[in-house]
Amino acid sequence: MNCDFDTADHHCPRCGFRGRPGLQKQCKKSPEFTTPCVHRSPGELRRQWCPSCCGHTQIKIFGCELFGECSNSEQLPGLKRCFSCKDYVGVAP
Repeated sequence: MNCDFDTADHHCPRCGFRGRPGLQKQCKKSPEFTTPCVHRSPGELRRQWCPSCCGHTQIKIFGCELFGECSNSEQLPGLKRCFSCKDYVGVAP
């Protein structure tokens, strides 16, 4: 689910991110981002340094029944991202 910037102040009403009308950005409050996938392992497997972040940012890597490993980060090329995966299925509440 993308952010909705078609408001008077161009802030997404779900997550508060400021954008512009027509911008396509994954909303950090969408179910795909906030609800774990049923294929993802419950705990993280490891952490990997973020190649484009400043400082000492590490990204959590999880196990995935379908792809071996996955992450919620956009920073790691070649690694499946839960919130943009066509096989994402959210855990039932």
